[in-house]
Amino acid sequence: MHCMLRAIFLVLAAIATATALSDAIACTTAAACPTVPCHTVSGCTGGVCLYTQLAAKTLCPSQSCSNKKPCDDDANDYCNAKGECVDAVKGAGTVCATGGSCFENAKCDGICGTCPAATPSMAGTSCTGSCNGGLCDAPDTCDGAGRCKDNYKPKGTLCQAGGGYSNTPSYYCTGTTGTCDTSSVVLAAGKTTPVYEESGASMVSAAYVAIGVVGTVVVAAVMVQQQRAPKKASFVDDGYLPLVM
Repeated sequence: MHCMLRAIFLVLAAIATATALSDAIACTTAAACPTVPCHTVSGCTGGVCLYTQLAAKTLCPSQSCSNKKPCDDDANDYCNAKGECVDAVKGAGTVCATGGSCFENAKCDGICGTCPAATPSMAGTSCTGSCNGGLCDAPDTCDGAGRCKDNYKPKGTLCQAGGGYSNTPSYYCTGTTGTCDTSSVVLAAGKTTPVYEESGASMVSAAYVAIGVVGTVVVAAVMVQQQRAPKKASFVDDGYLPLVM
């Protein structure tokens, strides 16, 4: 639409220029004659302005109908064979606006001076969402409509392993947030028993095992101590000397 209006404007400008040049423009000096694109003032003769048309391809910077737009190439506007200043535009594919997250760079079409609207990136294009760096975060992707979608690891993905000497419970991703949720019960993948029940059972079992081990060690220590204790004399009241056992 813009380019059509530009073409109409050029036609009207050419008609106006031809009319202006054919009509007598009163002047007292050449300096008083108005500027006409692609023409030079020849002088003021007989009280009228005289003009000379410039050769085709002569540059007429910023004298066309479209100027200072992102895809305009104002410095290279040029005259055609009819004495009209033609609008020069940047080549097709020239970046005229930088795209944002999930939007491609806008590029000139090589026809108009205006910059086309940016188009959304394809669905699945990598982007940076609002939630990042969590143990349950997954790579974020564009949704195809210009929005960046936060992605998370599947529910049940282990994000904090338990066990060890303190027998801490394991925690798993919820599938709805990037953080490793240690404040609620989450089922592990393929399991039906809540993590805290498994952890509680294992902790109780571990406690019993520990008590049993300690008891065994104590009993063994006592037996060893008894074996190492000095042997005492045993007296028999039979009139003989004491018998050492």
